[in-house]
Amino acid sequence: MKKIEKLQHTEQDSPARQLRSVLQQKGIIISRVPQKTKEAFKAIAKEEFCDDYGMLLKWLIENSYLIQPILGRMDEFENRLLKLENSNPEEDAPKSVKMMGGNEIK
Repeated sequence: MKKIEKLQHTEQDSPARQLRSVLQQKGIIISRVPQKTKEAFKAIAKEEFCDDYGMLLKWLIENSYLIQPILGRMDEFENRLLKLENSNPEEDAPKSVKMMGGNEIK
């Protein structure tokens, strides 16, 4: 009987169970993060969010949603600017202008 109790006790204290309970209470694990990115993330979290990784992640996601429309508009402006830079103003200008009186100016 004691062996069964001991076996149940050790299963409850296994590292996998402890990790699972911590993850359920505390958060997520993200793997395969480049070292420089990880260090930058930790530095920002420490300086701006008192080491609160969750709040930094929330802030980054919220700001990415705010920035997307701005980036889209910037692309539109860039395309318009490229069109203007590539166009020849002499070609776009009218060759002659007809006045209301019927006279043409070249």
